Amino acid sequence: MPPEDRPTNSVSGTVHVPVVQVGGDVHGGIHFHAAPEISWPVRVGVVPREADCYQSRPADAALSCGLTVLVGTGGVGKTQTAARHARGAGHDVVVWVTATTTQTVLAGYAEAAARLLLAEPGTGVTTAATRFLSWLQTAERTWLIVLDDVVDPAAMRGLWPSGSGQTLVTTRRRDSSILRADANVVDVTIFSAEQSESYLAAKLAAHPRLHAGAATLAAAVHHLPLALAQAVAYLVDRGLTCHQYVDRFQHQRLTALAPEPSGLPDDHRATVAVTWSLSIGLATSLAPLAKPMLQLASLLDPHGVPTAVLTNETILRGADGDDAADTVRCLHRLGLVELSTDGRMVTMHPLVQRVTREDMTAAELAGLAHPAAFALAALWETDPLDPALVPSLRANTSALMAAALHHLVGPGCHAVLFACGENLRRAGLLADARQHYEQVLRLAHPLLGGEHEEVLFIRISLANIRGDLGDIGGAVEEFSRLRDDCHRALGADHHLSLGARGNLANRQLEAGDVSGALAAFAELLADQTRLLGPYAEQTLTVRNNLAHARSAAGDTTGAIVELERLLDDLRRVYGPFHPTTLLSRANLASNRADAGDVAGAVVEFEGLAQEYERLLGTDHKDTLTARINLAAHRAKSGEFHRAITELEQLVHDCTNALGAGHPRTVLAWGLLEEGRQAVRHLSDTDHGQT
Repeated sequence: MPPEDRPTNSVSGTVHVPVVQVGGDVHGGIHFHAAPEISWPVRVGVVPREADCYQSRPADAALSCGLTVLVGTGGVGKTQTAARHARGAGHDVVVWVTATTTQTVLAGYAEAAARLLLAEPGTGVTTAATRFLSWLQTAERTWLIVLDDVVDPAAMRGLWPSGSGQTLVTTRRRDSSILRADANVVDVTIFSAEQSESYLAAKLAAHPRLHAGAATLAAAVHHLPLALAQAVAYLVDRGLTCHQYVDRFQHQRLTALAPEPSGLPDDHRATVAVTWSLSIGLATSLAPLAKPMLQLASLLDPHGVPTAVLTNETILRGADGDDAADTVRCLHRLGLVELSTDGRMVTMHPLVQRVTREDMTAAELAGLAHPAAFALAALWETDPLDPALVPSLRANTSALMAAALHHLVGPGCHAVLFACGENLRRAGLLADARQHYEQVLRLAHPLLGGEHEEVLFIRISLANIRGDLGDIGGAVEEFSRLRDDCHRALGADHHLSLGARGNLANRQLEAGDVSGALAAFAELLADQTRLLGPYAEQTLTVRNNLAHARSAAGDTTGAIVELERLLDDLRRVYGPFHPTTLLSRANLASNRADAGDVAGAVVEFEGLAQEYERLLGTDHKDTLTARINLAAHRAKSGEFHRAITELEQLVHDCTNALGAGHPRTVLAWGLLEEGRQAVRHLSDTDHGQT
């Protein structure tokens, strides 16, 4: 071959195929292999299949471009929400990565790099992942990256996608490194009652016999989608109705109610109990106080535990307050609890509580019951007690009683039990107070004995509630027995013996036994003066009650004289603004009105209402009582229209502050109706004269 016809070992111009340089002569045919091409669209990773009977959620419509973070507690359906979006996405590139560790993220990115021909076979995983992230920054193709179940933000260090595409994250974590300022944060919550109902109806459509009790089941598992799905799998496989499942749910451990691993629905990787146990384990590894704090919260109200209870020094066990506050924040970041915006309240899903409780030993429960009670009692004793906090304290005390009452009774009833009961009684929630004390008494009586001081106190409280509910005769009978029982068990001079006698005299007066009440008060006054002195608060209270009995007996003049002396003593001993002093002023004004000085009583009650409002605020029960007395005496003085106007406002204020069933609200309603009837009667009389 002439030299000029021989092939040269060089290439020039634009080449669109792979080139192999060879030396020497080439014999035979030459074959050109085309470069591999990318098949669009590119799909990397396994997107979970749609859950059976999927329920559309508000979060489905809240996904947008850029970084979107689906955050929520375990089992609410974050992954399913992300999967539905990924399946419907029309992007050129969709990459689904299980982001539980750095290694799984790198592996997902490396696979995407290979599919996009950004890395040759044999390229290291880290190098391939870096090339993929670089490609995302400048890619003209549309892309979606789903990072499912980010457990540890540190695992994503240096691996966050950036560019003009969309990144979708699912996580329980609320760390600032994930919930960035430029992120679209979407809270995925539990099902609504309607969604739960729709889900169960669809799942059990082929098993109509099993549907009975579906609403009860949904409420029992607190509308958690994961728990609903696993409950249905369990009951269908066993032919149980929803009612039968709930019965087992209430009496068996969660681990006993899980489907077998082969029976987990919708590709679930773990049962409800295991799902939460893993998170609890992570929390314990991050914060030493996490376990006792979670255990404590599991004994209290899931709808709101005051943060002050969780960080109380009785719980800290030697740790400082900063450690406790940091632990609460840690549990919030991990999705195990929810912290209110103002940081004052912590909520915890009831199923997380149950998993935590069922993992506790008997010794751990016993060791936490009293610290929890002390922390609650410390808030009950706050003065002035925050009215917004009281319902939460009642709910938390009730929850603690349900979880650990037997640890709070014996060798004596814990103070928190009495704090809650007395608060319910003073608030006029008499049925709730009665139920509370009856529950404590059922356990305390056999444990402590019928003559134990605290058992007798519970009986005194129940007898008073009985009277307040209108059974005056029954209250008199019970206080007669209590007087004798206290005398025999504790002695005649014990404060409960004296208290039983005072309560008996009060109820006798209410029952119309005025002479019996007068004699009982006179005897009690002599004994209390001897035992406590003439100026002890209990002695002064009996003097006030004795004067009231004299007034009821028709000796208004004698009552006024006694109340004037009592008021002088109270002002000297306790000062002009002590509650007992103010109460004595009110009694004196009422008696003066009964003696004919209604105008003077109105002036006195006007002053009292102003004093109470200045000292206690507009919504305090004593302020409202003073206003009721003022309006009632205005009506007595003939100022019906002004009294009606004041009573209409009082009904509104009492209802808002105390509740519609509170005795003061009921009294205000009654006085209002009396005033309106009086005005109608006057109008009818004037009409007749015309």
